[in-house]
Amino acid sequence: MQNKGKKTNKKVQLVYKPYKKGSAYNKGLLKRSLRVLAYFFLFLFLYFILGTALQFDNQVLTMLANLLVVFTAGGLMFMDGARVGEGDVAFGETVLTREEKGRGLSKDDIARCYHPMKAVVTAFLGVVPILLLTIPFAVTSEKQVYILQGLPSWVSSFREGYADMAAPLSYYPTSATLTAWDILRVIVRLLNLPFVSMVNGMEANALLWVDRLCPILVCLPAVGYPLGYLTGPRHRAMVHGNISRNQKRHEKMKRKAEKARRNRNTQKTNQII
Repeated sequence: MQNKGKKTNKKVQLVYKPYKKGSAYNKGLLKRSLRVLAYFFLFLFLYFILGTALQFDNQVLTMLANLLVVFTAGGLMFMDGARVGEGDVAFGETVLTREEKGRGLSKDDIARCYHPMKAVVTAFLGVVPILLLTIPFAVTSEKQVYILQGLPSWVSSFREGYADMAAPLSYYPTSATLTAWDILRVIVRLLNLPFVSMVNGMEANALLWVDRLCPILVCLPAVGYPLGYLTGPRHRAMVHGNISRNQKRHEKMKRKAEKARRNRNTQKTNQII
């Protein structure tokens, strides 16, 4: 039997370095929040294109497929938050080094450094426009039922000449009109389309719960951004760990090369003697 090869990939040792802590708000925060909002609409646009492929005859399979899409969007938000968090930690290390050297620092530079609450504020500002639409709709949402609407004008003549037909026709007193609430319902359900698709074909109570919980459901992917941002110090420590491991590996190779050179010189000296 052949011996299994030894694993060469060792776990990277985390190396944490001190950094300057910033504030929860800085000038570039609004730009980041717009980035979160842009991500949301990008995911929604892609779902408009691919959403029809996620509808199956099996309701459970449809729900799992749509949940996978939601978690994928949250995962991409997580990765972007981790990238930004690592960058803020790196900037905080630079600011701390400049501070220790006695160099002048502006308030904007200090505020830009890593702060745990910065991503929470960023994500919240990014979803504020969505919350302004979904919260009023969730508060006023009602169970959706189908009602009888208007009839053609020529049918109204039967109410006068036929008494036995007047009672059934009285169920058609209203005409269909488009209200502001109907427009809001369409917009919110488009924003919440993955979860609306999950309950498609189910009873009206399921759709009612989706409407009432829409402010929370719509913001679920955005939760990945602050969660990823909080891993910024760890990702930065991994970068320092990789640098330290590569330096040790380089020094080890250098020592081996130096030892081999000394051995060759010794052998040449012995041959001459």
